[in-house]
Amino acid sequence: MSTQSVQPVGFKFSIREIREDESARPHKNQFSPDGPPKMGDSRVITNSETFYHWKSEENGVQVTSVASPSNSEHCYVCSVYYNAGLIFVLPHDATSRPSDDITYDWQPLSFSHMANGYAYVGYAREYQHVNITSPAPAWANELLVDAHKRLTNNQSEATRQLVGEVPVILALIALSVPQDQTIVAALTGYSGQNKRGVIVRAWPDSSTVWKNFENGTYGPVLR
Repeated sequence: MSTQSVQPVGFKFSIREIREDESARPHKNQFSPDGPPKMGDSRVITNSETFYHWKSEENGVQVTSVASPSNSEHCYVCSVYYNAGLIFVLPHDATSRPSDDITYDWQPLSFSHMANGYAYVGYAREYQHVNITSPAPAWANELLVDAHKRLTNNQSEATRQLVGEVPVILALIALSVPQDQTIVAALTGYSGQNKRGVIVRAWPDSSTVWKNFENGTYGPVLR
């Protein structure tokens, strides 16, 4: 799996592990009888939060530790959770109780199929899978479970490169790493730990560059 960008892209981010609160009631939704806990029924494993800065250029990616962002910087948040063979996404902090104006719920990881072998990953997209050929792209094997992959013999519809919501992609990378490692460690394949989740917060250096990066203007986020 590799990532690069023809345009320098930078953003700060943090990732925290979450678990289901043991006192929470089972939460069923239309997608799974054993889905993630309701908003507010997850707990953070550790209250400490480490911040990093991601810088993506033509020659690769550099990730360095940085101080916490200021309150004036715009923040994107998502929670991603794995259980019972599915990956779920919530565009919110899963440890927070929902307010009256929040109407969304956890949904399975989803994709929009784009031209030129691209797929856009995020929340509430059209498909719950990407189409892959054999052998599959490295990122598909490292980041996705079988439920989110569909084998095809049609090269024209196969997904080879990934773009999309950056916090979701960061969360997938984090969940693919064994729990005793960090996101900056080498990936070793999907860990497959049930009832494991993460909260990702990200602060782009430039909102315009960030959106172009997510949309694939500068090339794939992962190839």
